[in-house]
Amino acid sequence: MKFELFYPQWKDRAVTFSYDDGQIFDRRLVDIFNKYNLKATFHLNSGTLDTEGFVKTQELKSLYQGHEIACHGVAHEYPTHLSQERLVQEFYQDRCSLERETGRIIRGCSYAFGEYDERVINTLKNLGFAYSRTVESTETVRSFADLR
Repeated sequence: MKFELFYPQWKDRAVTFSYDDGQIFDRRLVDIFNKYNLKATFHLNSGTLDTEGFVKTQELKSLYQGHEIACHGVAHEYPTHLSQERLVQEFYQDRCSLERETGRIIRGCSYAFGEYDERVINTLKNLGFAYSRTVESTETVRSFADLR
């Protein structure tokens, strides 16, 4: 038996909005999205929160209310250049910090400089992420479940 999944109103495609780093510009962007009832995913670096030019930890819950928060690594490091231990630390610590500060379960991730890399993808899967976005085009949308 074959199943086809559709979006609301039987649409077969969707547009997604995805933004990285948690810069202060997100404040205005979120206001615009909220005004037009649009949703986005914001990939945050927990290590840059509360620093100049970035959003504050105390505003995460309210600022991104109604939008998805995802990991982007603690320090925005190049994951393919990290040892396995550092790679795990970079994303596990980011996830723990964001979950603690937002009270949400973080399911998604986009890793900095996003070239597709099996080691990085497998590590993120093993850390419990449901998906990760890269900047490299794969000509399709795939979840981790599709990468068997």
